[in-house]
Amino acid sequence: MPRVSSGIVLSSRGYSFTEFAEPSSEPSYSDMRFRDIVPEFSGIELGGERLYLHQYEAYSALKKGFNIVLRAGTGSGKTEAWVLYVLDELKSSGDFYVVALYPTLALANDQVKRIVRYMGLIGKTPVQIDSVRKEEYVKERGLGSLRSYIATSNLVIKNPTFLR
Repeated sequence: MPRVSSGIVLSSRGYSFTEFAEPSSEPSYSDMRFRDIVPEFSGIELGGERLYLHQYEAYSALKKGFNIVLRAGTGSGKTEAWVLYVLDELKSSGDFYVVALYPTLALANDQVKRIVRYMGLIGKTPVQIDSVRKEEYVKERGLGSLRSYIATSNLVIKNPTFLR
């Protein structure tokens, strides 16, 4: 899909506007590769890639027991930063549980697909709960079964609506 310049479109329609553009910059990388943390990543193309510095710093902080807030641009690997930690912990101790909150699961579909793929590398399957999936599951198996399924999953992906 070709890129569209907002400036050209606005000018062609007679709008006055002020445009600000920041110069692009190259990200900083760590020396650590994905497969160095989770060897199972060797089987996928991402395995040989070096982590962005912010990914490695986030992973390291989580390993030390810190809570983090990771602010980075779109497509900068924020999901991978925390998922690496989760995978590493699950491999060393199966007794590890995570609830991942996304503001809207529709926005998270790409992230969820990647998380499912990464979890599959270590033989785990995350549970994704949204209104449609919840109703389908309850209809097929019952509410008690859904509660049990969620309670035994190492990673539950949901939006804040389903915290109750």
